[in-house]
Amino acid sequence: MDTILKKNRMIKLKSGKTDKSIVFIHDGCGEVIQYLEICKGISEKYSVYGMRYGIENLNYSAEVHEIEKMAEYYLKLLELEGIKNIYAILGFCIGGKIAFEMCKQLNQEVEHLILLNAIPPNQSRKENDFDFDMEYSFIKKRCLFFYYRNKKEKNTEDLWKNFSEYLAKRKAVFFVMKLMLPAYIKNIIIHFQCKDSSEEVIKYINLVRGFEETHYRYSVDEMLTLTDVTCFYAKKESAYNYNKWDSVCSKIKFIGVDSDHINMISPQSINFMNEQRLSAIWG
Repeated sequence: MDTILKKNRMIKLKSGKTDKSIVFIHDGCGEVIQYLEICKGISEKYSVYGMRYGIENLNYSAEVHEIEKMAEYYLKLLELEGIKNIYAILGFCIGGKIAFEMCKQLNQEVEHLILLNAIPPNQSRKENDFDFDMEYSFIKKRCLFFYYRNKKEKNTEDLWKNFSEYLAKRKAVFFVMKLMLPAYIKNIIIHFQCKDSSEEVIKYINLVRGFEETHYRYSVDEMLTLTDVTCFYAKKESAYNYNKWDSVCSKIKFIGVDSDHINMISPQSINFMNEQRLSAIWG
C-alpha cells in the first residue's frame, strides 16, 4: 500500500458539461494517456478522469498489490476532488479488476463497467513473492555476466538498482537483456519512451511483473447484480479464462474484438467497440 500513496495518480482526460463522470483505470503499464483515443467518442456531457500509477511512483523491485486497497485509494482520490456521480468505469487488463472492485465498493451505484481483455478474479497459480533468490535467478537468466556483490543483504530493491546501474554502463548488454525478456513484458514496455533508460526499463519490467502476480491474488465471493457490464475480449490473445467474469457479474455481455491484447486500444479496435457498444453507453 505504501507505493500507492504517491503523487500524480489522477489526471483529467476530458472536461464535461454535467456532473456525470467516467473513470478510466490504468492497465499493466500504469499509464492512462493511451485512453485519449477512446475519449474522442465520449459525449461532451461527461468529464473523464484517468487513474494512473506513473513511473515516478515506481520502485526498482517488483511489488504485489492488493486490488481492494488500490480500488479504495482511487475512490478516495475521486472523493477528495469532489467527483461523486460516476456513470461508468473502464479498466484494461489489471485495470478491469480494479474497476470491478471499485464498483463493488461503490455499492453498485455505477451504471456501467467496461472490461477490456481483463482476467477475472478467483484464478490461482503458484505464488511468487519476489524473494531475493528468485529475483537474482531472474536476472542471471537474462544477463549471465551480472554479479551482485552484496547478495548476503537479501535486499531486492538494491539488487535491481545495482543491475540498472550495471546496464547503464554497458549498452550492448542492455540491448541483449531486453531481447531476453518474456514477451508479455516486451509488448508493454515497447510502447513507452524508455528504450535508452535502464532505470525506466527496469522499473517497467517490475511494474508489469508485480501486476501479473497481483492478478492471481484477487478473489471475491459476491456478484455485481445491478451494474451493466460489457466485457470486450481479444480474439487473437484473449485474457486467461475471460468468460468466467459471468460468475461474478450477473448482467454481462461479451463482445469479441479482432485484436491481440496490446492492440485492444488501437484506433481500429476502438472504432469497433464504439460501433458495438460504447457509443450506446456514452456517445
